[in-house]
Amino acid sequence: MATESHTGVLRDRCGLEVHCSSQEAMDRYNQGLIEYVRSYGDSMASFGKALELDNGFFLINCTLGSMWLSVLKKPSDPLVATHLDAVNKLSSDQVLPREQFHIDAFKAYASGDLPAACDHWERCTIDYPKDALATRNAFVGRLMLGQLDRSRANLSYVLTYWKKEDPLYPFILSLYSFTLEETGRFQDASTAAWESLSMNPQAPWATHALGHVIEEDRDVHEGVGFLTSTRDHWKDSGLGNHIAWHLCLYYFDLGDTEAVLKEYDGNLVNKVVSSNLFGLLDASSLLWRLECDGVDVGDRWTKVHEAFKAHLDNRALVWYDTHLMMSLVYGGLCNESAARFALAEHLIKSLKDYSQSGRSTDCKVAEVVGAPTCEALLAYGKQQFDEVVSLLVPRRYDIVRLGGSWAQRQVFSVTFIQAAIKAGKLKLALSLIAELKAVKPKSHRLAVLYTNVQQMITSKDS
Repeated sequence: MATESHTGVLRDRCGLEVHCSSQEAMDRYNQGLIEYVRSYGDSMASFGKALELDNGFFLINCTLGSMWLSVLKKPSDPLVATHLDAVNKLSSDQVLPREQFHIDAFKAYASGDLPAACDHWERCTIDYPKDALATRNAFVGRLMLGQLDRSRANLSYVLTYWKKEDPLYPFILSLYSFTLEETGRFQDASTAAWESLSMNPQAPWATHALGHVIEEDRDVHEGVGFLTSTRDHWKDSGLGNHIAWHLCLYYFDLGDTEAVLKEYDGNLVNKVVSSNLFGLLDASSLLWRLECDGVDVGDRWTKVHEAFKAHLDNRALVWYDTHLMMSLVYGGLCNESAARFALAEHLIKSLKDYSQSGRSTDCKVAEVVGAPTCEALLAYGKQQFDEVVSLLVPRRYDIVRLGGSWAQRQVFSVTFIQAAIKAGKLKLALSLIAELKAVKPKSHRLAVLYTNVQQMITSKDS
């Protein structure tokens, strides 16, 4: 039976006070918190059950509302609006100081100001460093913003308050390992990730961090061995699909197209069929890389296109819009591309309207880099490679503002390099390859590509 109260105060599994009048609801909340921090299980279902048991549990309103926003639900969507209404009805004397941080973060996020939301969560962790919920929320937000340098700084402080004996410690450490990798501290990232995995081999963010380190700093044969031998530890996690995507990137680097497509068909396509947004992003990114390399992927684009098309008019995060665009402009000029290109033009117009429609961070990103990047992708689909180059040259160092990880953003480097080659701008292409090789010195694919372009330049000059 559900209860409603703003007077009962209990402590969560991290020892922090929270308004909740039902121990059963608190138990469900703790279950959801553990699932959320570990990236295992269905945390949204657990949080939802806790709210059913105590519909005055407003910290969960903040949590679920923010989680729905992170998967592109708008504040007006009932999945968000009901939670926003609940917290808007609260008065300050009903709220603990820690809860106020979460309320302020949720409200900022709902207003379109994700950086401010992250600021609130990070300020919460300064006063309450054992707040695993705020820590995880801030980490996800900074990842979406491409600001993991800030998350690394925050986690370096938070970790000093966590005891290694705490079952959640390896998972907080695994988040830190990923921020270390994303900020170029590969050895430190490896050390932290291996420590995390030594405590709990089912720490997917640690596996993910090592996957990144191997791709950037080591021979990808090592990566293939690592991810295939540990598959049972990560395949059922919230990152399982994405880690499989990283395995595909290893095969892509080795030029093993058959292995890429086998892994895609065996694992990634399942998320496409279920229209999972993160899965659609991974699928689109992978197929586009193959597309740029001239690989025939058969009809695999069709399912991605049909599932992604449902989000054609849903402007909430430009990072997804760029991958939606890939699913509209694949295949080059062919009989059925005209209809997709028309949808692509619609998306670009929608992005430009969106960029002028509000003051959110994402609106600004849409204006500065999102719409021009989508225009470049459309130009690539139309085989207007000079136009691709002219659009990407002035914005190449702004791509980070789209968010995501360094490995994810490489899809735009692949696009840029191939467009430069096809436009006959070989020295530009060589400079772009050299720039990427400096970060991925052991990449097989880049070594071959660099040699091929050098030979093309020599042949052209002779």
